[in-house]
Amino acid sequence: MAAGFTFLEVTATPYVSVLGDPERASSRLSLASAVGSLGATLGPLVGAQFLLHTQDISEASLQQLKPDQLTAFLNAEAQLVKTPYLCLAILFLVLGLLLLFIPCPP
Repeated sequence: MAAGFTFLEVTATPYVSVLGDPERASSRLSLASAVGSLGATLGPLVGAQFLLHTQDISEASLQQLKPDQLTAFLNAEAQLVKTPYLCLAILFLVLGLLLLFIPCPP
């Protein structure tokens, strides 16, 4: 998340400041900052719903599993993160394509 905010501050903030009326640049920057803060707050909460269990599984429970059961459990855990990350990749690809075809000032 820190890398995302760094990218946002370095690239998007100067661009947002030159879009539109120069007298309203501070309003655009404030709105961009507010949306970024909202995303930083809601992102982990929403992500946790997709990636985390409602109840932790103890180390003792895992040690009681047979090797084939443990392998099946670990594979199921790995599959849990596949769909959310694929959805994010598709979302970013679509956004990138939209930005590619939307005319923006230099």
